[in-house]
Amino acid sequence: MVFGVAVYLLIGKMALAIAIFFTPAMLTTLVCFVTFAAAAGIIKFVPGEVPYRTINSPREVIVFKVLSLLFLILWNGLTMCFINQLNQSIILAAAFGLIVQTLSFTPWGYRMITRLDGLMSKLIGAGGEKNACA
Repeated sequence: MVFGVAVYLLIGKMALAIAIFFTPAMLTTLVCFVTFAAAAGIIKFVPGEVPYRTINSPREVIVFKVLSLLFLILWNGLTMCFINQLNQSIILAAAFGLIVQTLSFTPWGYRMITRLDGLMSKLIGAGGEKNACA
């Protein structure tokens, strides 16, 4: 969770810093590219197999893919509607956030998160779920 918060805060800072270099046409192109890449990732990798939640039926796989694609379409629609009305840094942060989120459900992303979890548990000891008070 700490890593995720840090990543998204850095995305926001980066978007603020580089927004002046993007025109609305460039943002539209970026949003379209990110949407296409995220759709490809969803079709190939969603739902991800995690040890805490196994997917047992082909129907569940289809439901998760469809829901993910519907949320992506909604994100794209809202982003395109507001691309000329919002500060460009907000659109950039949304696009960069979607890139990071898409990477997080790929096998490479799962490996990275597992390594970071291991590193964090070595740094601070056992996770909160093991030592949580009832």
